Amino acid sequence: MAIEKMKKLRLIAVRNQKKALLRKLQLLGCVEMSEPELSELTPELRQHLSKEGSDVTKVRADYAMLIQAVELLDKYAPVKSKLLSAKPEAEVKTLLDDSTLSPTLETARRIVTIDETVRRINAEGARIAGSIDALKPWLELDYPLDGQGTQRCAVTLGFMPMSVSLSEARQSLAEAMEEAELISVSDDSAQHYLALICFKEELPAALDALRVHNFSAAAFGSSEGTAAESTEKLNAELSELKKQKAELTDEISAMGEHRQELKLCADRMETKLAYAEAEGQLYGMESAVALQGWVLARKVPELEQTLEKFDCAWELTDPEPEEYPEVPVALRNNKITNALNMVTNMYSLPSYDGVDPNPLMAPFFILFYGLMMADMGYGLIMILAAVVAMKKIRPRKGALSFCQLLLYCGVSTFIMGILTGGFFGDALAQIGKITGMPDGWGELWCLFSPMTDVMTVLIGAMVLGLIHLNVGMVISVVEKVKKGDAAGAFWEEGSLWVILIGAVMTALKVGSIGGVPVVLVIGCVMLFYGGSRGAKGFGKLTSLFSTLYNTVTGWYVDKSIKTVELPKIEQGENILDIVLPFGKRTNVEWCYLLGDFGVEVRGRLKKLIKRPDKLAFGSIVNQGLPFYGGCVTYRFGVDCPGGDIKITVPHYDGALTDIFVDGVHAGEIIFPPYELELKNIGAGRHEIAVKLYTNRRNAFGTVHLYERKCHWIGPDAWRTRESKWSYEYVLRDIGVESAPVIYSLKK
Repeated sequence: MAIEKMKKLRLIAVRNQKKALLRKLQLLGCVEMSEPELSELTPELRQHLSKEGSDVTKVRADYAMLIQAVELLDKYAPVKSKLLSAKPEAEVKTLLDDSTLSPTLETARRIVTIDETVRRINAEGARIAGSIDALKPWLELDYPLDGQGTQRCAVTLGFMPMSVSLSEARQSLAEAMEEAELISVSDDSAQHYLALICFKEELPAALDALRVHNFSAAAFGSSEGTAAESTEKLNAELSELKKQKAELTDEISAMGEHRQELKLCADRMETKLAYAEAEGQLYGMESAVALQGWVLARKVPELEQTLEKFDCAWELTDPEPEEYPEVPVALRNNKITNALNMVTNMYSLPSYDGVDPNPLMAPFFILFYGLMMADMGYGLIMILAAVVAMKKIRPRKGALSFCQLLLYCGVSTFIMGILTGGFFGDALAQIGKITGMPDGWGELWCLFSPMTDVMTVLIGAMVLGLIHLNVGMVISVVEKVKKGDAAGAFWEEGSLWVILIGAVMTALKVGSIGGVPVVLVIGCVMLFYGGSRGAKGFGKLTSLFSTLYNTVTGWYVDKSIKTVELPKIEQGENILDIVLPFGKRTNVEWCYLLGDFGVEVRGRLKKLIKRPDKLAFGSIVNQGLPFYGGCVTYRFGVDCPGGDIKITVPHYDGALTDIFVDGVHAGEIIFPPYELELKNIGAGRHEIAVKLYTNRRNAFGTVHLYERKCHWIGPDAWRTRESKWSYEYVLRDIGVESAPVIYSLKK
């Protein structure tokens, strides 16, 4: 029950045996490839070595296409699968057979192509449906939408808001000119649909007269003939699209019979991808290739037997301490502790020189799970589900670990249920009451009841918590001593033990001198002094406080993104060290620096600057807030004549805008035409505040992805090829891009 020992493998083989050798190593499954360390070679040898070519990009694309094809079949041709159906098995010879790759890839390509065509049809259908809806108000109009009027008269089709009085609009038109007509075509809940008829030379004046009533000319694009004729034509196009979509959908549904072929081919392509990635790690010359990797120490004899069949030379060495971050980590445990591998992998594997957490974590995990559930009925269900799944489905790897963990947690739940007398809660007792059984029927024996023995449960939880805490501290002490940091173990874990003892003594009212808990005070002094070790001058004082600061103080955006308060940072260059185990199998996520400052971005460089005091209308990205994802508020004064006004925010990049008048919330602007009417605004000067709720595209998005068509940010958005990646920051505009416009609606 420990971390597997690894050996470093260096190998040189003849070129004509490269493929066979890589295949054997792949089947052996105990070697992880890495790029050779050329710095250890002589300059003469290095100049003759070059990196081997690999078709990893094409293989990765084919693999992604196969996975997509299977997902599309599940969408277009879903099949009901049995809950406990075992996964199909395939022989190694079948899995490695390349003869079926080409036709299966062609099938996958056809499925993906059909789906792309269907999506284009859906988009075109949505456009046509929108056009049909837009023409509905004009169906009764027997006039061509593309009509140009007569030789002297102009006919303009348009609309007004329903809140506008047509009689007032006609009055304004009559005051502007004598010969003009405003004809109502139709109405709906939002708009008047109108036809304006006037002399061509008077059309600009007529539009100016109606503009104060929010008259807007309608645009019909490429529509020809009357609205009814255009609608009939569009309906015919829509019917044809639906027919095409049905034919394509039937074709892709018929391909459901290839589902298993595609899945098997995807598995085969996964092995090819692993091979291509390994091949890309090789360096070679005209007649030989060199590889480097890591091999399980217990697999060395098996590896040597395999290598002896090839014309190659190899070397096996133990990893050096400076190589530990690069050494792959494999855990070897018994049946019980191995089930915890799944939980460990969800977070991160330990470093090569660390401690396997599974043997230490397994007893507590299983025990605590049983304590939380503590019910015989639920425990029996978990045990039954795990046993049936392992027998029927025959799971492998992670799924097998999950079933094993479910079994052990079920057993723990059942045992704790016996001790607490729980069987689906108090279901038996309730059944007894309903059926008229004697008092006490269905009440099971229990060692203690969580409902009545509250203090027993509380004390037991505290004792278990202290045991759990102390086990972790003991492990930390052992690790620090192994690494030669016995002083750190004394001042850190040792101080915590002294504090714990002091707290117990204080609670028992012993060990105090003159009312002062001496042991507790000594522990606190040890803790603060230990936190200041290595600091000099004023830094000793700040480090004392930093020992308290270096704890989670809250969260940013999401509760899984913890925040840690930093000590005061002085002006000038500062270095922030983040220490954690790191290697090829670990990932370091983005770390965010939060504070009252601005950021200046130039290409791929960024630096902290003074936070902007005021923001101008336009993108905030260029005003010192390129990565900001909160709210920004614009304030300005407006002289109002009194009455109703309308504010428009036509151009903003964000989620929505909130409008405030003199500090009072007036409404939101979210949808086109991005305007808000404000009623009964008193005469005089007022403060208008526009609060923009921005987005976090530049904070959490793909800020190095040059593809601007990416509208949804997720894991797939980061998968780029060729020139779509940019080392320079590619930031999207955020902010109110142009100044809001205020209209007076006073009559």
